[in-house]
Amino acid sequence: MPSVIVQKWPNIAEAIDAFADNQLLTAKSDLGQKLAEAFERGHAAEDEIRKLTDNGAAYPQDGTDAAREVDRARRMMQAAAYQRDLAKDGIPPAWEALRADVHKKLSSGILVAKGFRSPHNGGAPEITIPQDEWRILALVKSEVTTKHDSQVAYVGVLIGKPEET
Repeated sequence: MPSVIVQKWPNIAEAIDAFADNQLLTAKSDLGQKLAEAFERGHAAEDEIRKLTDNGAAYPQDGTDAAREVDRARRMMQAAAYQRDLAKDGIPPAWEALRADVHKKLSSGILVAKGFRSPHNGGAPEITIPQDEWRILALVKSEVTTKHDSQVAYVGVLIGKPEET
């Protein structure tokens, strides 16, 4: 395989941030923001309930304004939990879409990767992962493994964008 010139070789997580489609990155970021906001709203509702119930020791009498406020805070807490769960459930598919986008770019040669064959033996050279090998490879967190039962795997993988010559 001919040598390629790459200025920067980020690891897989950094490469996803650097090279994945901006709309996919924005979607993942939005989910993270929604998750954080839901946690914040849920904690605020819990704090309100603690305040209204003297830290759980004394619940207000039914029909009072304080009892209605406790009910409202409970509904807010439940809504925040629902929003939190929706955002949490959306994060793994968002990451999968990002990995698939980078994988597609590796398969097409837009990006290149290098790493060590696994299991790694001390002194073994780092190699450029051949473009056509991406048909059977998958990006998995910090390593590259085969999609099925084959025994090909790479560790210490770095991904870069070749310079235009």
